[in-house]
Amino acid sequence: DVFGADMHVSQYCRFGDLTTTGHIVSSGLMKCESPSIDKGTVAVDVSLTSSNFFEAFSSVQHIYIGAPSISRVSPAVGTGEGGTLVTLTGQNFAPTSLLRCRFGAIEVSAIYQNENTLECATPASSLAAKPLSVSMNH
Repeated sequence: DVFGADMHVSQYCRFGDLTTTGHIVSSGLMKCESPSIDKGTVAVDVSLTSSNFFEAFSSVQHIYIGAPSISRVSPAVGTGEGGTLVTLTGQNFAPTSLLRCRFGAIEVSAIYQNENTLECATPASSLAAKPLSVSMNH
């Protein structure tokens, strides 16, 4: 999201060397979808045209991280009442406010330990096995 004032016409965002079109939400908010690139940090710039970018935004950065993956879950079994604290070992975990574990269709907040370890409390659920995944952005 890019916050400003008097945004009425399409503007552009540049992430490193890649340019995307901004979508005006209101006169004070523009949304830019970040392009897919490898891990790393890039500068973010904004422009009214697709070629002349404002240097005032050069201190703004966007950090790309790899997709999270899970290699181990402990314990592998919990109760149907929920509340079992599960430790997930993997890679590319990041400390965002949107960090979640998904047990089947049920999302719960995750506790970030480090880039390789998360903890999640299991939700109350039926005793059937559930697929487990991690999300950092929605």
